[in-house]
Amino acid sequence: MVHWLLACSVFVALLTGFTTFDWTWKVAYPIREWLFAAHRMAGMIAGFFGLLWLSRYRFPQRTKRTGTKWSMGIRLFQFALLLVVLAMALSAWVARALGGRWLELVSFWPVFNLVSQPAVPLAYSLFYFHATLALPLATMVTIHGVGGIRTIYKGRSGNSDDGKKTTSA
Repeated sequence: MVHWLLACSVFVALLTGFTTFDWTWKVAYPIREWLFAAHRMAGMIAGFFGLLWLSRYRFPQRTKRTGTKWSMGIRLFQFALLLVVLAMALSAWVARALGGRWLELVSFWPVFNLVSQPAVPLAYSLFYFHATLALPLATMVTIHGVGGIRTIYKGRSGNSDDGKKTTSA
């Protein structure tokens, strides 16, 4: 359940972020402000579920699993994906704090106007870093989704990764 809540919030955050900050798109300001609020809310939710996923499923290893190089590579990719999600959420959150926007640290809705610029250079750099991570995150989410669909398909068809039929016990 946490996985799907995390996935949905990341999807909404990416979709609304790409839409909100596409300045070539002519849209009424109230709609853009609403999209920004949805982006912000989804990003904060993604950050929360990312931390929950990290603390619940990644740090405590229930059993020592060593698996194939392929499965270890997949787990490493998933961990990197989670770190990028957290970097996205935390970079915007810290930038807001550096800009003196304390109320916005706990509010889902933006208290200040969308286009207000941060006064602190580090905050500006963090927002730029946040925006720069968007395309790599979207790419990683797509790869993860395709891999998940492939895994579901392979499991239903009875094929293993090496192309051989599996037998059920």
